[in-house]
Amino acid sequence: MHDEMKAIALASLAAAQEDSLPFPQIVGMLIDAGFESYAIDFRRATATYYTADGESVSLPARSDEPGGSRT
Repeated sequence: MHDEMKAIALASLAAAQEDSLPFPQIVGMLIDAGFESYAIDFRRATATYYTADGESVSLPARSDEPGGSRT
């Protein structure tokens, strides 16, 4: 996975956490970049973005749980 895709995943995560873009726009941005799906793990505070060819990138995500990590 190239750096531009990782930057788009990071930007989409930030937009979702900051509520700065509507969800359909975030999904469109990820699809246009070549991502097929993503998963948010609230217990581990991670967001993992997947491509159709099996590559993935995991990023730290904000946790709103008491005692959770905040990024």
